[in-house]
Amino acid sequence: MSGTVHEVINGSLPTQRRQELLKLIEAGDVKAAFIESCRALARSVKVSEELYEKAVQNQVSIIPADLPDLLKPDATPAESFVRRIIFASTELERDLVVSRLQDGIRRKLRVATKVTQAGCPKVTGCHTTLDMARPSAPQRRRLRALAKKHRDHPQTYGLRSMASDMSEVLKLDRKMGHETARRLCRELQVKGV
Repeated sequence: MSGTVHEVINGSLPTQRRQELLKLIEAGDVKAAFIESCRALARSVKVSEELYEKAVQNQVSIIPADLPDLLKPDATPAESFVRRIIFASTELERDLVVSRLQDGIRRKLRVATKVTQAGCPKVTGCHTTLDMARPSAPQRRRLRALAKKHRDHPQTYGLRSMASDMSEVLKLDRKMGHETARRLCRELQVKGV
């Protein structure tokens, strides 16, 4: 038996977006579709049952590697119950991960000291411009002075001039962009460095 990988999906898509799997099930020339795991098939009970029913209608066996007998076409009532429980636990796991992630982000937002490019509290792991520049104490003083000069006189000392001067202070190979200078100015202000 030869096989090919038709679709690489994490299982979180709705049925209608699983085009390759649906084509495989509805083709008529395929007897079995092997998938990596139950989680790769679907992470919701509704989607897993829809895919299971389509497979049964088209006489195709879906065989997950982790539980090969889970989606048998001629399932007994007990096997159908176990199938639904397995997919319900997969859905619960997905919902718990999302809930924990959102809760962690909300908690981090309350204590965040860094800001994003738009000036919102930063809660992801990406480094800020200030983190990447790692200025020394004298450089920070000079950067603060340049930021203050821009705040006090934006018409005469614009972002592009400030970007050029900040690039010199940080001894950068290339001149930073004016938006990067604006972010750096905001980060210096928020951090109070």
